[in-house]
Amino acid sequence: MINIFKEAIFRVIKVKQFSRSSIEFMLDIYDLFIRIVCKGLFFRNILPNKF
Repeated sequence: MINIFKEAIFRVIKVKQFSRSSIEFMLDIYDLFIRIVCKGLFFRNILPNKF
């Protein structure tokens, strides 16, 4: 009985760590995407004025 309980807790911890890391990964990708889009808009607005 105790071993089953420990295994259940261990699985929950693993799932929580996975979900937290995957959420952080998604936020990192989202942040990178926003930076690329902002830089693209920034260069599109500035470069035509220079040439």
